[in-house]
Amino acid sequence: LALPGNCLRSNIFRDAALPEACWQLCLYPGGKRLENANNVSLFLKMSSTSPTREVRIKVEYRFYFLNDNDQALFSNVNVGEFHAKPPKGGHSWGLRNIPRQKVSAAMDYQF
Repeated sequence: LALPGNCLRSNIFRDAALPEACWQLCLYPGGKRLENANNVSLFLKMSSTSPTREVRIKVEYRFYFLNDNDQALFSNVNVGEFHAKPPKGGHSWGLRNIPRQKVSAAMDYQF
């Protein structure tokens, strides 16, 4: 069983249309916090590519959990305003309480 707070992070990725930002997915198979322990948590984190520049970006983002046949077992669309301010430089939006049973078939992770 995955413990709350254990995070699996994607590689950092970028969008050529937004060179001032870089992105990372943060998946918590056991939930982000103890109160989310029976769920999966998933966040999109934005960071500034500059250690001194403040960045504000409003984006639409979509989360999907797909099975082996590329069928969506869970999907969610949101709009978030990301704000990265030095020195911390990161901001994330996401979902804390995705029902585990909705995504377990799409994950190669043992709950």
